[in-house]
Amino acid sequence: PVAMQISGTGGVGKSTLANYYARQQFRGKKYDWVIWLAGGLDEKTAEHNLQSQLAVLGTELGFDPKQTKERMLYRLIYKELAAKGKGLIVFDDMPSYRLMATYLPESFDQPKMDVLVTTRNGRYFGTELNKITLDVFTLEDAKLYIHRMLKNGATDEEAVLLATTLGRYPLALTQ
Repeated sequence: PVAMQISGTGGVGKSTLANYYARQQFRGKKYDWVIWLAGGLDEKTAEHNLQSQLAVLGTELGFDPKQTKERMLYRLIYKELAAKGKGLIVFDDMPSYRLMATYLPESFDQPKMDVLVTTRNGRYFGTELNKITLDVFTLEDAKLYIHRMLKNGATDEEAVLLATTLGRYPLALTQ
């Protein structure tokens, strides 16, 4: 199983990269299913969002979240998903490992589930995860990106001004 952590400040493209990876691998038949669980900026919001999304997923899989304890519901969900083939669980915008760990499959050695985490938290979430850290563009990369996107419709000075004004954030420059 693969367990990957993508870290970086807001706006550098963590979720975009995770989404791209998930779609490409699903289309390429590496995964039979992909589950996207959206967290939030703080633990309270993220916990509420995860509980709500897993309750909906549990219902869609035929379980009654009101009649099943949370931890048991998560086990049943992951067992049912594993029966459907190899899959990817994306935990997007997780504020902490402690919170996310509550919602992980029983162990990372669940052979049919890969885990991908995005977080603004710069801390490494654990040795089980491979980590990628994203950052804003360098000024030179931002300039090249602007020229490519505008098909050289901007001078170097205009590209530098735009890049600097937008903080060299990849997502801001794509808008």
